[in-house]
Amino acid sequence: MLPRLNLNTVYPKVIGWVADTSIEFDHEYFAGFLKVTVEELLVALTDRVYLLFDFEEQAELAQKTGVEMCFVSKPFSLYENGINGQEFVNVIEQSRVWELTTK
Repeated sequence: MLPRLNLNTVYPKVIGWVADTSIEFDHEYFAGFLKVTVEELLVALTDRVYLLFDFEEQAELAQKTGVEMCFVSKPFSLYENGINGQEFVNVIEQSRVWELTTK
């Protein structure tokens, strides 16, 4: 199981997050735990950030950034080196799911 998760240790570090349906206080800490939205977790787990945009927004963003969001051609990925446990943690903790929505 550990090789499939791309973990380099027998004793992985356990990370706790507060998963909430509300965007209020997103990416703030409560009692030492990062608060994230369930939507962000689902988008990151499926690597489908384009679901956050309608088709017109995808076209505008593709024109601005040169990144094709939809799966029509080469899809945009949150994971430059492929998805694994550590990359998933990095995407969530660095708020990469929402990165393109602020451009």
